[in-house]
Formats: sequence, C-alpha cells, structure tokens
Amino acid sequence: SLLTMAGNQSFITFILNFSSPNHTVKQVLLAKPFLSLQLVVQLLLQQPGQEDQLLLLCFLLLSSCSSSLEKRGCLEGRQVMGKAMTMVDKYTWVLTNLCSWVSTISQTQFNKVEKVLISVLLDSSSSTLTCMMVSDIWCFLARYGTSQLCLAHLTLLSSILQKLKLTTFSTPFLFITILMERLTNF
Repeated sequence: SLLTMAGNQSFITFILNFSSPNHTVKQVLLAKPFLSLQLVVQLLLQQPGQEDQLLLLCFLLLSSCSSSLEKRGCLEGRQVMGKAMTMVDKYTWVLTNLCSWVSTISQTQFNKVEKVLISVLLDSSSSTLTCMMVSDIWCFLARYGTSQLCLAHLTLLSSILQKLKLTTFSTPFLFITILMERLTNF
C-alpha cells in the first residue's frame, strides 16, 4: 500500500517539500487534496519525527481541500473503547485523528504543535476551514487538558491579540477572538 511505502524517511522528506516553489510533489498532492491529507494524517499518526512539519502540511492541505470536505462521504471513525465503530464525515475524521495524535505526544512535541497552531491562526492566507480545525483542536486541549494549560493558552492568545494591529480588519484577529471566547467556556 501507499502508506507502507510512505513509511520510509526519504518519502516523508519528499512529501515535506510541498512548500518548496514549483516542486512536483505540490502538483501531485493537490491533484487529490483530501486523499493526500488522509495520507499525511496517517503518516503523522505512525511515523515519529518531523511531526511539526507534517502537521503544518496537514493544515496546508486542509486549506486546499475544502470543496472535497463538502462532498458526501463517510469514513470509519476512531474506535472508542466499549463502543461500536461509527461512520463520520471527513472533517470529523481529520479532527479526531489529529486530536488523538495530540493527546499522545511528548512535551517537546507539544511545544512544536502549539507553535504550528499559532502560526496557522496568524497566517492570513489560512482558510476559514483550517482556522476552524485549529480552534477545534485548541478546544480539545482545553477540554481534556488542565485548567492551567487552558489559562496559559488564553494568556498567550490575549498577548498575541494585543500585538496585532487593529487599524484594519484582520482574519487572525477575528479567529483569535472567537477562539478565546470558546476557551473561556472550559
């Protein structure tokens, strides 16, 4: 299978060249963005190393495949102990797999994940769908993490918000404000 072949480091390095201008992998991945996103999520779940770059690639592909997520189609959801496997929509599949992965990473990896989440929120070219995914992941962390972690995230987001220029409308300002409102519920 492609996932088995993808398990070697040279393939992962090839995939991570996505952001390089005019690289062939970009055309290949964007030809089927949701299938590419599924592959990268599976690599993230199974392959240690370069997690921050793979996560960023997930978000870049998510920005490119919003129309694919709107198409009908269900995938097998994550198995929850004691419950039957359920079918989920594509957005939920990506979200639950990323949240499952985030719940198992080390502190060092977690710090890198936080940086990726912030960079995606601050990137004005991030799609609405991608910012929604980042916000949902952050809410997962707030719900299942400690209250100190949630407070630290609220403090961080507040300081970022204060540094943003408010002279013109900005999508990062909007998404961070909405995320902070959501986080205060935890």
